[in-house]
This record gives sequence, C-alpha cells and structure tokens, in this order.
Amino acid sequence: MRIVFVQYCNCNAKLHDMRVGEETGARFDRFLAECIGAALVSRKRITKDQLREGMTMAQVDTEYERSLEEFGRKWFRQGRREGREEGQAAVLCQLAGKRFGREAAARLTEVLGDAPDAGTLAEATNAVIDCATADEFLGRVRGASRT
Repeated sequence: MRIVFVQYCNCNAKLHDMRVGEETGARFDRFLAECIGAALVSRKRITKDQLREGMTMAQVDTEYERSLEEFGRKWFRQGRREGREEGQAAVLCQLAGKRFGREAAARLTEVLGDAPDAGTLAEATNAVIDCATADEFLGRVRGASRT
C-alpha cells in the first residue's frame, strides 16, 4: 500500500511519499503525526503554534519513554548479573561443603558476604579444586576477597 499526501503550507506544497508496508517505527509515526497535524491546521481546528507545541510535547514524551526503557534494561541486566553471582556462590558453597565439610561451607558463606564479586568467585572456584585442606581453601578465598 502506498500513501501520497500533499501538505499545503503558505502556498508551498510538500509531498510526502511513503510505502506503508515498508515503513514502521519512528519515521512512520512522525509521518502520520504530520498528516494529522496538517489536517487539523488546515481545517482550523488548531493553530500552527498549538501544533508545534503538541509535536514538542510528543517528542518529550517519546524521549521520556525511551529513557524509562533504557533504565529498565539497565536494572534488569544488573539484576540478572547479581542473580548469577548469587547462584554461583550457592553452588560454590555446596561444592566446598562436599569437599571440606559443612563448617568450611559456613565459613565460606561468611567470607563471600552478600555480594561477592566475579573475581573472588572465580578464585574460590579454582581453590575448591586446587586446595587439599579447608584451611588452605579458606585462606586462598580470603586473600582473593581482599584484593
């Protein structure tokens, strides 16, 4: 489907030619807004100043929506990352418990705290495999959590 719209403003014709099936998103939305705005102005339903003010507010509204979406994506990514780290910490504590006993797992939970960083988790994961004793393991994890 093809829409051709001629907008007359101050005796200057402005031709808009769009292929509706090919256009989506912001460009098409702007085209439709311009068409409706021009029709309202030409029928003297609103003034040109009112149209400009309305278009400006629509742009502000669009930018606000975009910023909210980006804010939401940012916090969603952060939540996913924190969830992965908490899951890794839980699995690591289970492995430490199997390898070195419950007491070592409980002490590991204390060392890791509420929000272990990725580096500490990586070092602790290697340590659970490399270390022979619980004391050696916990010492290595404590050293990694301080750096």
